[in-house]
Amino acid sequence: MMAGIPKKDDQGSYDRPHKLTVRFDPAKIDGTLADLGESPWRGERPLVVPVVLVRGPKPPAYILSVEATQGAEQRLAFANAASEFGMNVRIPSEVELAGWGVSADRFPFPNTPPPNAKPDETIVVGTLDWSEALPGWIGSWRTRWDGADHAWGIKGVNYDAAFRDIVQGVVLLASGRGAPD
Repeated sequence: MMAGIPKKDDQGSYDRPHKLTVRFDPAKIDGTLADLGESPWRGERPLVVPVVLVRGPKPPAYILSVEATQGAEQRLAFANAASEFGMNVRIPSEVELAGWGVSADRFPFPNTPPPNAKPDETIVVGTLDWSEALPGWIGSWRTRWDGADHAWGIKGVNYDAAFRDIVQGVVLLASGRGAPD
């Protein structure tokens, strides 16, 4: 970038741009993980489908959906949280939620999975409530994995952390490394 251009003074040397090139060696990474008693997760990663009732600081409550205007930032935050774990998310549409019989007035979601749930999807149902007392969001989640019900939650966080908690719970279940509850 600036090769061959002599430094004019020491002060400017710290402001010079830097490029970092990283080459990953999978065998070395696997060896390091083995030394730590771990192994890489090479299995299929399910698609995370959140069905979340949001009760924020400003009414009314709403279900996070593709179309919900109040949830625009939350949809982006959820996608970012999923990408941090190498996962993908699919936010349901209002039509899909209505087909499942879910609305802000009809919540919680039934204990059985929705009729058209796909086998490669993990549906996580929950509530996200704003608390002035903490302050922060209180998240309460549940899902069904391999025939077992799991419930967990988080409180006093921003919604980015709440969504990371959902994704991390699915990662624990899908990778076989534990349960979020």
